[in-house]
Amino acid sequence: MEIPRIDGERVRLRGLRAADAPILATQFRERDIGRFLPFARDHVTKETAIKFINACRRMARQNRSLYFAIERSSDSALMGVVEFKNINRSDQNAEVGYWLGRKYRGRGYCAEALNLVLGLAFGDMKLHRIYAVVLSENTPSVKLLEKMGFTREGSWREGSRVGRRFVDVYAYGMLKREFRA
Repeated sequence: MEIPRIDGERVRLRGLRAADAPILATQFRERDIGRFLPFARDHVTKETAIKFINACRRMARQNRSLYFAIERSSDSALMGVVEFKNINRSDQNAEVGYWLGRKYRGRGYCAEALNLVLGLAFGDMKLHRIYAVVLSENTPSVKLLEKMGFTREGSWREGSRVGRRFVDVYAYGMLKREFRA
């Protein structure tokens, strides 16, 4: 699937490109991102980020996932990523995930990006349900999902390992009829 460009008021979504690798590598090394995303750890290099970008492109061609760069409209700064993965056409659902670099958080950019991809999912992609899986300790993400109208549908006790300890994982979902653009 071709990754469309989507323009919002303050953010622009576009496909990832090789030139994004240095910034993505830096973001992956941020403690908050590495802590909550298993593939993002301290040892991420520019080359690792390029492999990640290439894998994202390959999965898009296979219609398995869509990874979008989140750019600030005013200056094209790469702020983070929002993605659909585990796209299931027969059940009409997909998992959404996202992250922002530290200096862009708390300003509503992620909420706008999430709203844009939800519009795509429930519109052009004709999906029925979007779900998210988040660590219970990721309070900003939990608050964002709830603010956006997602419903906590369940939890897995000690469902993920962070360092040497296990933490709970929450499952959130949103149905097409619940989406408010």
